[in-house]
Amino acid sequence: MIIVAIAVLLIVVILIFIRNKDNTYRLLKVYEVNGAALVTREDIGEIEPYSNMVLESGDIIALDNGVFVIQADNDKYIS
Repeated sequence: MIIVAIAVLLIVVILIFIRNKDNTYRLLKVYEVNGAALVTREDIGEIEPYSNMVLESGDIIALDNGVFVIQADNDKYIS
């Protein structure tokens, strides 16, 4: 149940960054991943995340345990 809540929270955060009101370009990528994590992409399926992996709109992130840090643009981090 907690894993699902974390995944939903990450999706919401990603969508907020992607749908910025002033239409500035946002780049979201995996900064650090340690532990059991998966990124599910609609057209590909499950992908094992890796550092510098660029995230796309609609990606679903699941973290069973460990650390997952997303870099937004070059100056913000989501942990």
